[in-house]
Amino acid sequence: METHKLVAVTDFSNNAGLYENAPEWEKHHGHINSIARENGKSVAEITECYERILAELKSRAQVPDFIDVFVTRRVMGQIGKVS
Repeated sequence: METHKLVAVTDFSNNAGLYENAPEWEKHHGHINSIARENGKSVAEITECYERILAELKSRAQVPDFIDVFVTRRVMGQIGKVS
């Protein structure tokens, strides 16, 4: 069984404004780590997909309160198609 290392990064500044602060980064990366663990995928693979979808939805969101739920659903749909 393959294991995946969870990555803890505290510098969220390199994501071109995707995350407004550390708590937001932590919330989204908690989802990323959960998705990777539950689906046997690498954190890097899920991060790439998640952040692409997050950027797309964030640019159109009028109320960002539940954006993490919508991003997670889309990512799960994407990786389900690839598997």
